[in-house]
Amino acid sequence: MPDSINEFLLNFIDAAYRWVWGAPLLVLLTGIGIYLTLVLQGLQLRYLGYALKLVFTPSKKHPEAEGEGDISHFQSLMTA
Repeated sequence: MPDSINEFLLNFIDAAYRWVWGAPLLVLLTGIGIYLTLVLQGLQLRYLGYALKLVFTPSKKHPEAEGEGDISHFQSLMTA
């Protein structure tokens, strides 16, 4: 009896895994990405130049500020 329960659970989990990580997830992620791009009016594209400018130009405010725990603009952009 326990073997049939284990087989049932494994088959159920395998079917759920295949369904969730298959086409439905791909469609959902693509749809949400397109929706957010339209609603936010291409925010990720509009400010890409500004973000890259912040990343590759040195900070003029605090040139000597290299304290422990601080991260660079590039590190924060890559994290986001």
